[in-house]
Amino acid sequence: MKVHIEKHLNNLSRWLTWSSILCLIAIVFVVSLQILARYVFPNAPIWTEELTRYLFIYMIVFASSQVMVERRHIRIDFIQEKFNLTQQKVLNQLIYFFIFIFSCLLLKHAYIYSALGENQTSPTLGFKMSLIFSSTILFFSISSLTSLGMLLVETFTQPTTEKV
Repeated sequence: MKVHIEKHLNNLSRWLTWSSILCLIAIVFVVSLQILARYVFPNAPIWTEELTRYLFIYMIVFASSQVMVERRHIRIDFIQEKFNLTQQKVLNQLIYFFIFIFSCLLLKHAYIYSALGENQTSPTLGFKMSLIFSSTILFFSISSLTSLGMLLVETFTQPTTEKV
């Protein structure tokens, strides 16, 4: 079961990594276009700043969940290292459990927030703001999936050696 979950988490991590990379490439392209336009044309397009902002939001959504799968999120190691391996495992399970519960609880509110943008459009691009606001739905959905997967991986992983 653990191998099956890890396989799905690795696939999700790969998808999140590529999504983050594509957002970053798009940001670089749009910002370069804006810089070039400032020197070539009398007026730079104003939509580039807005698009860059939206791409940055989605890049953060993808990358923040990806770091959880790769266990590269910010942790206070000096506290965790004071525990033996079994206690560390329980602590990790609690952390992933609370992230899962928190993400699930906020999904409803993210949906309500996203619905607020249904009748609004972005100033220069004319995107429905619900598309932009739905980044919160995506964020909490991916966070709940990754935290649940990490909780299950931690549950099925046995500590190898005890710390004395």
